[in-house]
Amino acid sequence: MRFVLCIFLSLLSLMVQAHHIKGLVVDKAGSPVVAAAVILQKVDSTFVSATVTNEKGEFGFDKDTIPYCIIIQHISYKTQRISSSNASLGTVVLEERTEVLNEVTVSAKSSVLRVKENGALLYDIKELTKTSPVSNVLDILQEIPSVQRVGDNYEIVGTAGTTIILNGRKTNMTPDQLRELLSTTSPSQVKAVEIFYNTPSQYGVKGAAINIVMNRLRTDNLQFKGGLRTALYQGFYYYQTGGVDFTLSNKRWSWDIGYALGSTNRHYDLTLNSDHTVEDQTYDVKVETNQHAKIFAHRVTSNFNIDLKDKSSFNLFYSLQLNDYKPKINSDMDVDREPTLESRNKYSNDKYLHSIIAEYQNGLWKIGADAVFYKLTSDQNMYSENQRSTELNSESTQEIKKFDLYVHNSSKIGAGTLSYGVDGFYSMTDNKHFTTWDRALEEDARFSTRQKEKSVDGFVGWSQKVGEKGMLSVSLMLQYFHAQIEQKGDKQTLWEEWFLFPSLTYRHNLKPGQVLQLTFASNKSYPSYWDLNPSKNYINPYYMEEGNPQLKPYETYQLNLNYILHNKYIIGLFAELNPDYSTRLFYPYPNKLLASNRLINFDYSHRFGIMGVVPVKWNKSINTRLSANVYMKQDKGSLEDIVFDRNRISGSISLTNNFILNNPQTLSLQVTGAYQMPDIRGALDMEDWLYTSVSLMWQPKGGRWNFILKGEDLFNTYNMVEKSKHAPLDYSLKTIKDSRFASLSIRYSFGGYKEKRLKQVDTHRMGF
Repeated sequence: MRFVLCIFLSLLSLMVQAHHIKGLVVDKAGSPVVAAAVILQKVDSTFVSATVTNEKGEFGFDKDTIPYCIIIQHISYKTQRISSSNASLGTVVLEERTEVLNEVTVSAKSSVLRVKENGALLYDIKELTKTSPVSNVLDILQEIPSVQRVGDNYEIVGTAGTTIILNGRKTNMTPDQLRELLSTTSPSQVKAVEIFYNTPSQYGVKGAAINIVMNRLRTDNLQFKGGLRTALYQGFYYYQTGGVDFTLSNKRWSWDIGYALGSTNRHYDLTLNSDHTVEDQTYDVKVETNQHAKIFAHRVTSNFNIDLKDKSSFNLFYSLQLNDYKPKINSDMDVDREPTLESRNKYSNDKYLHSIIAEYQNGLWKIGADAVFYKLTSDQNMYSENQRSTELNSESTQEIKKFDLYVHNSSKIGAGTLSYGVDGFYSMTDNKHFTTWDRALEEDARFSTRQKEKSVDGFVGWSQKVGEKGMLSVSLMLQYFHAQIEQKGDKQTLWEEWFLFPSLTYRHNLKPGQVLQLTFASNKSYPSYWDLNPSKNYINPYYMEEGNPQLKPYETYQLNLNYILHNKYIIGLFAELNPDYSTRLFYPYPNKLLASNRLINFDYSHRFGIMGVVPVKWNKSINTRLSANVYMKQDKGSLEDIVFDRNRISGSISLTNNFILNNPQTLSLQVTGAYQMPDIRGALDMEDWLYTSVSLMWQPKGGRWNFILKGEDLFNTYNMVEKSKHAPLDYSLKTIKDSRFASLSIRYSFGGYKEKRLKQVDTHRMGF
């Protein structure tokens, strides 16, 4: 069971059921103006009430003030003053500002969260993080109440895996490449984050997704703005990162350019204990390994967007990533408690990635194409000296070419909206590997493979209101997927399958301040290209990692029922089933003293539980967010002669406390703690872990400078330990990463208009 209580600091969509005075606010194009402040006054200018427009641009007051005066204000539009004696004000059209905005005199309290009609939870990042220590986009994700960090990945609580998309479109980057991009992207470039428990089909993603919406600056005059940032880290080693971002824009177009440079020193220790049986004899094997890796990374991004005629737009995005990864690994191996082998291992890994995306949309049609070109070159030299002498040399290359074309359409038909589209995908991966030993420990390995994948997705979806309080969205996607591997002229079809992916989202407004949301999603997860690479990567002469070209994708079926109270609290039930689930398992060879770590598919994994997040605002200076989840999990499958059918109750809890330390609200403190209960992963037992951090942020008046001092993993307890007692799989593996460190992040912003601190209307009696 999973249990989480989810904070949503938004009250934009909470409107009173019966309004005596109401109206609609739109711009000149007829689009609704969201979060406009609406002030109700008597004709003698006496203040009566205030509210904000919802996601449809609507507002309402349950007041009998006739005649009255309405004042409508928004940071992007000119203020409107209207006097009337009619209960219905009708439609009010706001005119965009042409001058630089220096000050807003009156504003309603901004909302952190609102629920969109498509079921997305939309977070206003500026409001969410205004007192939080964030230095990049990954820091922002950790501030989202519905998101939890699982290892190096980020998932929506109560879901089986989450896809991160940018501006409504998935990328062709690997998870590692995407993390590198987000870790070097300034938080000022992010406007909002959308949380989808069931992603609409037109986004090209199945299942749960996090959509990061980037800022688009629009002004009549040509503007130039940007920012500089750097971060200094001290853990086991010292290292630093830095970058610069620029935006050039006017009313019709914007061009964003970014560059990031990182120089990273990473360290981890690995302790492996194994009772390894070879031909009826059991050996007590212990391997102590430490690794030091130097990483130099460069990233360049360019994003150009232009508004065309007839409400259409064109976007062109380019990204270049270069990585130089050079780890050194030292290992000491004992067999039956006697020193046996010492090894020294050196790698040189060079990677580059080019990604380009072009997209046109006009409100109904979305047409786009993207391409990725990736290359990895790896050289390894391992030398061992003790009771025997060995030397290994290996060379590996992987080249990937990926292409994607898509056409989507969305049209209003009667009371509902029809969406449909087609996506076409093709990739070609070339793997080359060459290994030599100076002794006959293993035959020389030389191979070359080419793997091709292609798929075609077609989807159709429908959404419409159900009565006065309900909203239903259903979709169906049909996918054809084909994978083929070629080696030494022989071609083998790995998979050729048809998949059907249904999905459903239903939202019901029970009463003001209470929303019930039901989602069902189906998905298919595909292994990474590196996991499909059949090459062997030796950590030391005893332990290696190897790919599995026979690895199959696995399906996911996810059911969520969430209750949202006052747009702040969420409690939810969930259940998920994953046939052919894949995970990494340690496998000891039965005929020699050698073990591998490989991804395998097993029968299934399923879990069900309860989740939620509870926010507590103690006063204006202190607030707390408590998150928790509890679930029952079952894993069933086999690895050659190892059979397992296991279940366990597990879960996690996290607590985040924010403190504003001074009256100008320029100094804030954040203290975070997270605890993961013991869990299972296939045949493995995963021990519990504890993560703690403290951050101090100083943002002087004016908002140009931002300083963050952070300490992470304060007690050095964020360690991963896996164990197994399923014969012949009898081992423990403990990994201690360099997760305890201190960092100082500095960011400076320049150009463009300077935002002023907004004066606030007292809205505490209005439910805000």
